[in-house]
Amino acid sequence: MLGVGTLATCRSESKDHGTILEARPVSDSKGFRHAKDSKTAVAGYVLAIDVGTTTIQGIVYGKQAEIVGSASEKTALLYPRPGWVELEPEALYEQFVRVAQATLRDSGVKASEIVALGIATQRGTFCTWHRETGKPLHNLLGWQDLRASHLVKDWNHSFTFKCLQGSCKLLHAFSRQQRFQAASILRFSTQQVSLRLVWALKNIPQLGAAVREGNCCFGCIDTWLLYKLTNGQVYATDYSNASATGVFDPFQMEWNGLLCSLLSIPPEIFPPIRDTGHIFGYIDKAVLGVSVPVAAVIADQQAAMFGECCFTRGDVKLTMGTGTFVNMNTGEDPYTAVAASEQARHPHHSANRTTTTPPPPSKLPHLRHSPFSRPCAVTISGNKQKPTTMLGGFPACFSRRNSPRSVWGRCDPSRGQKSCKGGV
Repeated sequence: MLGVGTLATCRSESKDHGTILEARPVSDSKGFRHAKDSKTAVAGYVLAIDVGTTTIQGIVYGKQAEIVGSASEKTALLYPRPGWVELEPEALYEQFVRVAQATLRDSGVKASEIVALGIATQRGTFCTWHRETGKPLHNLLGWQDLRASHLVKDWNHSFTFKCLQGSCKLLHAFSRQQRFQAASILRFSTQQVSLRLVWALKNIPQLGAAVREGNCCFGCIDTWLLYKLTNGQVYATDYSNASATGVFDPFQMEWNGLLCSLLSIPPEIFPPIRDTGHIFGYIDKAVLGVSVPVAAVIADQQAAMFGECCFTRGDVKLTMGTGTFVNMNTGEDPYTAVAASEQARHPHHSANRTTTTPPPPSKLPHLRHSPFSRPCAVTISGNKQKPTTMLGGFPACFSRRNSPRSVWGRCDPSRGQKSCKGGV
């Protein structure tokens, strides 16, 4: 629910309508107001929908971020084989629409009173579809899916990859550019889209045919929902979702052409990347009866950072849900962080100790923009006592059995703290 709360407490502007929506939390003795009896004081409502791993949750918020109505529905996860996790794309879209409609009914708000729709989604779950027909070429492959685990192992230990890492180490030694340092310690994981997409390109015939014809569209859940909600008029993603794919270069703020070339992924299948706070387009009238602007699309963990008020450089957020996620606000620029971890003898056993040293205050520039305008996250990951990170802070996803038992808490550079205090 942090992702949903985020979208209601954000500030967005529509140049087309000249409207500024600013929702701020207002608490009374009972917490947030559920204001079904105060609609006359509200100029417009925000509909926020969070597509999580297990649940789709919708909430209608009033002007003061009070909850006016809500609805939810369990996602229909598919397990066709051991280790495989899928979602049926059309079924997921239909669930999304049902939740949106049920949320409006529960709130008693008319669709014409909704001034903006915000969408938060799980990261790294993707599908592809035919550019001309709009029909999915396969099911959504979930971020928990392990079908590419053998590719991950092979690539991480391959001679080609080790040569790339070695070259980047040399380039970093001469240039001191963090981009090369990040590439020198890059490791693939099954949670990233990259090698699951490679698996799909090799094993799904209709996908390969669409690529050869130039008719393949790729998208994570956010892109797929945008495409469907706008009746095929909008094909885009945002930076927070792109940064979790493993195919995005946060130092150049674009899809990583070198990595695409290395993995034989055609870069033309990827959608354009837009700002998180952006009028992506307008949903088709058939969905809610009126055309509502989609004013924000954001990955759920970055949304949770906003919901936890991690607005300041050095702020750290830990979410423990289907997975355990640690994210740090590093300010305006990407930062390469090395996290040290110690795990049990078998890499799939739970971590005994996980620690990380955050960047010193001098390395964290003043935050002048939204913490989500750039993918800023420190990743905690590791295997066999080797310090690892992911390029530019690609998010790490621990399963419950792989969750770190202790992590650092909040840093406050303004107080001169050079390390994080606290723990979980």
